[in-house]
Amino acid sequence: MNKPFAAFDTENPENVEQSRIQNKEWSAAEKIAQKLKEKKMNQLLPVLKALVLGQKGPLVEGEIDRTKDYARQLAAKLK
Repeated sequence: MNKPFAAFDTENPENVEQSRIQNKEWSAAEKIAQKLKEKKMNQLLPVLKALVLGQKGPLVEGEIDRTKDYARQLAAKLK
């Protein structure tokens, strides 16, 4: 069986919207996920982008709950 992985990162909401509009390159986590898939690793969950305010945070309201849910899903898949 191929080794499992999950990829995640943080991103400013303004950057997410501008990336969609301008068709910019993927986030760091998306690039990492692509490289790992090319190495035949098994991506367990879609890339998670946790939204932050400013460059150093804090997380946008609701993101902590979303990241906890992601962690629970990942743990369930690893059992």
